[in-house]
Amino acid sequence: VREARLKNGYSRKLVDKQWSSWNNQSISGTHDNTYQYDGGSTSEYVWVKAGGNTQSTIGAGKIFTLNQPTQPEI
Repeated sequence: VREARLKNGYSRKLVDKQWSSWNNQSISGTHDNTYQYDGGSTSEYVWVKAGGNTQSTIGAGKIFTLNQPTQPEI
């Protein structure tokens, strides 16, 4: 089983250098349980898990919202 926590995620546009916070992550559509993956969130990070005997509990159509600034503190 592999697990990861994703925290303080941002992207930046090349053209105007504007930051985009990854504070809203969504899962849409349906998923196939044979891929053995799961995920969720706390107020600080999104977590994902895959492999082994992982059972999916996330369903579809969920939005995970994180508490983080709209741009990184540099």
